[in-house]
Amino acid sequence: MPRLTTIANNSARAYGFNGAAPVDMTVTYLTIAGGGAGGGWQAVYGGAGGGAGGYIESTFLAETGTTYTVAIGAGGAAVGENARGGAGGNTTLTGATTVIGGGGGGGYDSPSDGGNGGSGGGSSYKNSGTATPGTGTSGQGNAGGNASATNKGGAGGGGGKAAAGLSVNAPDQYYGAAGGAGLASSISGSSVARGGGGGGGKRSGNAGAAFGANGIGGGSAANLGGGGRGSESTGDDAGNNSSVGGTGVVILSMATKAYSGTYSGSVSVSTSGANTILTFTGSGNYTG
Repeated sequence: MPRLTTIANNSARAYGFNGAAPVDMTVTYLTIAGGGAGGGWQAVYGGAGGGAGGYIESTFLAETGTTYTVAIGAGGAAVGENARGGAGGNTTLTGATTVIGGGGGGGYDSPSDGGNGGSGGGSSYKNSGTATPGTGTSGQGNAGGNASATNKGGAGGGGGKAAAGLSVNAPDQYYGAAGGAGLASSISGSSVARGGGGGGGKRSGNAGAAFGANGIGGGSAANLGGGGRGSESTGDDAGNNSSVGGTGVVILSMATKAYSGTYSGSVSVSTSGANTILTFTGSGNYTG
């Protein structure tokens, strides 16, 4: 049997046979960037949904005595009239990965194109020409959806980790399109969907027209990295601001017997089965 010794914060770190130095260990991680905000309104037109923050779940080999630093991406800033939604911030786990913040949703002619990012923002109606949804980053997310091709004014949904944002299609071109679906992970011990795109805004003044739904795991909730919903026009030259993007998160899961207990920052610690889980909601670090 390996001999166990107790170090930092009274937690156990596995030692090899005959008191050898601790061995490096495999850590499973989930990194999600901040989601993009929805786009702004203009006249009777709504803004597009923001793209989800980039999302990667994988593993890395944590080296004994090495400190791994975490920085969490903020959600994109909400906007009002004539503006593209703010882009989400990048999330970084040094030594492992950086994921890219979600693209902001397009606003009417300001620009109407969705922003590129981890997942792309949807496009909004463009007065002259055709707006383009934002693109996603390979392996991290998907593109946003297209706005109505006519002046009926429905806006596209933001892209999500598991699917692209939906586009506005006839006959419901006054309606906003839904955001792309996020992806569920059980790294924290229970299944949680994160990284969904924001729903597109609707045109005002049309009975029954509705916003597009946020994709599963989308919206402004903290630490899900979702895209924000597009803004609402409430009539000529009036409207409500878009929704902010959701903040990012980093989650580390490792065998409890090999957990060092040395960490700092905005982090909570839990256990699930034989694993210890660190959930970073703000800047911090972990030393292997």
